[in-house]
Amino acid sequence: MELSEQNSRNNLIAFLWHAVFLALTVSLVEVNTVVPALLLKLGASSFLLGLFTTITLGGASFAQLFFAGVLLNRPRKKGALLLGINLRVGALFGLALTFAWSDRLGSTTTLVILFLLIALFSLSGAFANISFTDLLGKSIRKERRKTFFTAKQIINSAGLLVSTLVARTILKSVDFPGNSVVLFSLAGILLLVASLGFWRLREVEGEGRRRSFFSFVRQIPGEIRRNPNLKRYLGIMNTLGVGMGVPPFLVLYAREHFQLTAEVVGNILFFITFGLLVAGLFLFKFAARFNYRELLFAALGLQLATLLGAVLLHGSATASLFVFTLAGMFLATYRMAIGGLLLEISTMENRTVYAGIAGAGSILPLIAPLAAGAVLPFVSFLPLLVVVVVVVTASGFLIRGIECRPLK
Repeated sequence: MELSEQNSRNNLIAFLWHAVFLALTVSLVEVNTVVPALLLKLGASSFLLGLFTTITLGGASFAQLFFAGVLLNRPRKKGALLLGINLRVGALFGLALTFAWSDRLGSTTTLVILFLLIALFSLSGAFANISFTDLLGKSIRKERRKTFFTAKQIINSAGLLVSTLVARTILKSVDFPGNSVVLFSLAGILLLVASLGFWRLREVEGEGRRRSFFSFVRQIPGEIRRNPNLKRYLGIMNTLGVGMGVPPFLVLYAREHFQLTAEVVGNILFFITFGLLVAGLFLFKFAARFNYRELLFAALGLQLATLLGAVLLHGSATASLFVFTLAGMFLATYRMAIGGLLLEISTMENRTVYAGIAGAGSILPLIAPLAAGAVLPFVSFLPLLVVVVVVVTASGFLIRGIECRPLK
């Protein structure tokens, strides 16, 4: 069925509805600052923090290979998208209940349950992301996608500001673990409301290629050989993408230099969100002047500035908040560039395949946080920061070779 203008407009509204309530949810369960800080309050070690980052960042992305192989055979993916989102909602309510019963469960049991629920939350997000990427590509006409991305940027900026202020207030005014119960309960409700937008989605049925999972896996090397941009894309994910795992360790780094009170956590959340907002508004205003290669170079510069700032400003809680602002700016720029680039180098026919390849290709983001968490008890932060600097700097050679058009 061909995508009509009316269906495209209807689907645009559905995606924007989801974007509104998802934006209000994000800061409440911010995996780069809020959740790591809550885990540290329960006594999580650097290794457990690395495991958490591996699950939420690398593990979920790697699982996309399997999910893409399964969903490739489905001509319709709306049901799979709703299933993935509702599993995330269930995980959020489960996290709220776990924190509510944490005194009775004990620290060890609480941490085990939290990690299982975080794994469910992350994996169901990866499952939903495959369908989301495919549906976004085929449910909104190409000429309307720019409208979606620009409107989404405004929505994200406003939603992040509101949810950050709410989260900061909750963290400061409600004692632990009550603040965690409120945060995750509210996030679950908002994400459930966000999913309602997709019930009205009018999906264009795809071909739904009938092939086994192993046939799908055998297809991957050929796809990578045929598309030089895909090779570079995977290389960038495994170099510059390592920077995505840095913010949780910056929280641990902050705890080693000053007391990680609820007020400090709230301030960290505010400034990382402020960085997201600054970069988001800049991209909204000027994105059409740049292509994804230039945005990736900007992300590289922001990541290097973040790491340098962490070394120079570690002595002051107030000055270190500048580092979290830079980290937020990096996250916003990298996410937009890497997500948009995947849409550009893929087509409607191979987008699900490419999303799976991208997830499976994220090897270093999968193992780097776990390795960092394992060695931190024995070495200082400085050698690790130097290693990260070397890895992310290598991405510059790959970014230079990317062929892409201006965003407009």
